[in-house]
Amino acid sequence: MTNLGRTAGQARPDSAQPKRLHFLTFLGTGDYHECTYYLADKITSEDTLDPRFQAASCYVQESLVRLLVGAGGEPGLLGHGTLADTHLSKVTVFLTKEAREQRWDAYTDPKPEAGSAPAGLHERLHTLQSAHGFQLTARCIRTGQSEEDQWHLFNRILKAITDEDDVVVFDVTHGFRLMPMVALLALDFVRKVRRITVPHIWYGNPHSPTAHGSPIIDLSPMARILDWSSALQNLLATGHAGALGELMTADDMPPVVATYGTKLTEVAEAVNRASAFKFPHLAQELLKLEDHLPKNSDGQLAPVEQVLELIGDRYRDLATIVADGDIATTGTAEQVRAYLQSQVAAAKMLLAHKQYMQCFTILIEALTTLSHFYTAPSGLPRVSTPQTDGADRRRQGLRRYGLDPARATTARHINDNLTTVRNALNHAYVSSEHQDFDGDTTLQEHGAGLIASFAELLREPLPPPRVYRKGDKR
Repeated sequence: MTNLGRTAGQARPDSAQPKRLHFLTFLGTGDYHECTYYLADKITSEDTLDPRFQAASCYVQESLVRLLVGAGGEPGLLGHGTLADTHLSKVTVFLTKEAREQRWDAYTDPKPEAGSAPAGLHERLHTLQSAHGFQLTARCIRTGQSEEDQWHLFNRILKAITDEDDVVVFDVTHGFRLMPMVALLALDFVRKVRRITVPHIWYGNPHSPTAHGSPIIDLSPMARILDWSSALQNLLATGHAGALGELMTADDMPPVVATYGTKLTEVAEAVNRASAFKFPHLAQELLKLEDHLPKNSDGQLAPVEQVLELIGDRYRDLATIVADGDIATTGTAEQVRAYLQSQVAAAKMLLAHKQYMQCFTILIEALTTLSHFYTAPSGLPRVSTPQTDGADRRRQGLRRYGLDPARATTARHINDNLTTVRNALNHAYVSSEHQDFDGDTTLQEHGAGLIASFAELLREPLPPPRVYRKGDKR
């Protein structure tokens, strides 16, 4: 799973020191039979398995600890892959009162005729503890039959995982009923709130043996769907695509998805900066990648496809081809209209994210572009002068050059209201006349009204600018 790092202020061990690994597991009261457990994801394409990834025991918990620390002088998982730079510092076993009595302190087999019972898990792990020096703790939990019990388990897991832990792995094989689900949610919480890495969530299946033994399955790829939904929610709520882009550029994603993730991040950042000329072009490039994205996939790519489809729909209205140079002087009426429509779509998005300064800035610049489109060919000044400020210039240009009276009136209405709201934002609502705008409800209402008016202004094609010649009456 994705390594999310740690929050600011949390100490890390020296970079030259191994990271501290905390192994958590459940112990139940079921039958535990001797078998050889192996890590299913270590099977090669030729169906071979390195012996380092097999361990025999009646307890999957013991097998996993042996797999972590290694045996016979050979390094285990702690010297391999995602756990290469870690050392086992803690082992925590969650168990009910019944499990403590029947499987931890001693193995009290309810069926004596089945043969001699193995030692309790405590004794088996204590032997490994003596050899490898990790801290061993048993924590009692409830059975999880009620909501109160589920919160009790959730909080017990949170308390067991401390800021001293850098990496956490969890074995949910013998979690009773709802316990694995609660554990998954708790792990997701500590990853995102405490920034602790959780590279593996294991489930051993002794009842479906293969030629290699009983498989231990890594559930962490399934748990990653929580990352996707969280990252997508963040994009939709705030416009920030960093977390989603990171998931798309992970090593197990197809190259085209990685490229799409990089471009998505660029588009989202351009919108959030109110980079008016950049985001239409970047959104266009994003949409061009859609034809190459995976279709009708299985496995982890199936939900990813739905995320990608939603992203495409989100940025579709922002995409347009921007003419080289100043679009107001080099673009056609059709190009200017498409560009302005993309600006209005971006303003609507920014308003939903409560990024008011960017929203109204985009709208003002869009209106300025529309004014320039009609005033530039006639030779009217394109920069403010002491006699003609920006607002007056926009009004006279839109009134006299090109737009019919009704649309010119709409444009003037947009201009006047934009100027008032933007002044309130520019001056931090200090003036008494600006304080009426100091509230989400007011800004949302004004923003929605201005966006609707702008959309109406652009509903029909724009007429080309009327070019005046010397001597024409203005």
